[in-house]
Amino acid sequence: MNGIEALWKSGAFEERLLAAKLLGKVCKQDPVRTLELTKKFASDISDWAACDTLGMQGVKGIASQQDGAIFRLSTALVESQNPWERRLASVLLTHFTKDRSRRQAIGVIVDRVRKDKEHYVKKAVEWIDRDLRK
Repeated sequence: MNGIEALWKSGAFEERLLAAKLLGKVCKQDPVRTLELTKKFASDISDWAACDTLGMQGVKGIASQQDGAIFRLSTALVESQNPWERRLASVLLTHFTKDRSRRQAIGVIVDRVRKDKEHYVKKAVEWIDRDLRK
């Protein structure tokens, strides 16, 4: 995972997308480290593509196994001053929208950013809401 971290640290758009995708390929080898890197990378996000790739592909393979940790991470990120971290908080929850038993917990977190003024945070809330209506 050191190579993934090095790719992310490069700061280049393509390298960050690649790092997030690679994280998803190896996440099952070390789920705890995957979530640590996700949290670490969150503060460096500067665009929706890196945010969504990290939140969707980076943790997809461990979402069901690490659900509690992902919900805790989302709960922490939703309070951030950084709009990309707030968006990531919602994106991480998309893994659980099909599970009716999770809908209340998702709603509690998403309600924290429901009236957010940031465009990309609002779009993430709309995404979650659409998924929950399905």
